Order: sequence, then C-alpha cells, then structure tokens
Amino acid sequence: MTAQLHRARAVTAARSIRLASPEDPFRVLVARPEDDFRINTLRQTAYAKAGYFSIPDTSLLQRQRDPATAVCLIIANKKQIAATVRLCLATHQSGAERLLQGPAPLAGDHFPTLTLCRGATSTDFRGLGLMTFLVGLGVAVADRAGLSSATGMQAEGTPHFGTMLASGWQSKDVPSAATECVRMKTDAMKLVFISRARFGYSASYGQNEHGDLYKALQAVDAIETAAQRIARIHQSQEPLQRVESPPERPADFDPHKP
Repeated sequence: MTAQLHRARAVTAARSIRLASPEDPFRVLVARPEDDFRINTLRQTAYAKAGYFSIPDTSLLQRQRDPATAVCLIIANKKQIAATVRLCLATHQSGAERLLQGPAPLAGDHFPTLTLCRGATSTDFRGLGLMTFLVGLGVAVADRAGLSSATGMQAEGTPHFGTMLASGWQSKDVPSAATECVRMKTDAMKLVFISRARFGYSASYGQNEHGDLYKALQAVDAIETAAQRIARIHQSQEPLQRVESPPERPADFDPHKP
C-alpha cells in the first residue's frame, strides 16, 4: 500500500470521526441570513490565523459587504460552521475583477464564470480537505448552472493550491499588490480558473477524494439549490434581494429546517 493511499485513508477516517454527530449531523447547506453571524465569525477567525497574508480592512469580510447576488455554501450543523465558500456570478472580466478584488486576465469565452472566494475553514476542522471539497461543489454548481467556467484567487505554495491543480484547475500569475481584501507577503498571487471542458476532471477528483463527504453531508440538494439561484441571476441579470441578518443568530435556529 502506497504512502499516498495510507494518507487518503487516514484523512477519510479523520473526517468520519470529526464530522460524526448523529444527533446533530453536519450537512452542506446554502446559507441563509440567519447564518451571517456565524459566517462572519468564521471568516475573521480563519483569515486572522493565516500566515501568508494580512487583512487591511476586516469589514470587507462581513457578509453584509458581499454582493446581493452572492450564494454561500456552508458545512454546518446547529452548533457550528465547519467551512464556507462564497459563489458569485461574473459575466465579464471587470465583474470578475471586482468580485475577486484582483486582476483576472482571461479570454472572453471564459465568461460567464462563477467566482469562488471568501473560503474559510474552522481550525477545528482543518486538514480534512473540506475547502477542496467545497471548491469541487462550486465547480458542480457552475456546471449545473450552465456557466463557462469557475474562477478564484489563491496563494502559491499552499496545500489547497496544489489540490486545485490536481483536480483540473489552471493558473496564471497576477500581481498581489492589486488585491484589496488581503495583503500578500509575496509579490504574486495565482489566478486560478477551470473551463467547462475541464469540469469532468474536477468531478472525477471529487469522487475519488471526497466520495464519503458527498454522501455523508448530503451535498446534492445544496448543489441543485445554488445552481438554480445562479442560473436565475444569469437569466435575469437582476440582483436578488438579501435580507439583512440580525446581529446574532436566534438560539433556536435550526439550519436543517426550511
């Protein structure tokens, strides 16, 4: 048995243990306004502990600063959010650059694209591949919504960047000085992108690496819900109205109830 296979089995076992909660199961969900407080807390905590960038203005991480059309996926139960990622439609380059807060020199046939950003994983759940899993779900959403690609921004050298390349993503160097939300400790960042023609690589990688999560976290419904929202936005080109979240989530909030 290879070292890689040993590691894969160890990660799968760790996921099963750390996400196990029979009475309060974790699920992949499309976030609602009631989740904003927990998403804000997770984003700020996760970004503050990242060692390769700083945050000049932490208010930019707030859900209230997200575009009105943003769709957030979360892995959550009633008590906590383990990980989250934000999905936003961009129909042209300038829109992608505004959402990613950095340069996106991509060809016209790359659009419309689904931008993936504001990814964050709780320290309690790091090392389980949850962000790579969510990125794969983002590609699945782009596929179901009929988009031409998915796009994001990454720091070179991180484990997550390597797994994205392994799952079919490509990259271009872009100057880090142009980014607004974060300040990198290197001069360059990686604009990462995956075209529709390569979506199959992402799906295959996800089945091989995260097949256990798709089933355990019941990801199918969230993919379909998010894809339908993104498709409606694309068709109408009109922002969906978000209801501002309360400062704190209700004590009796249950993310599994409609």
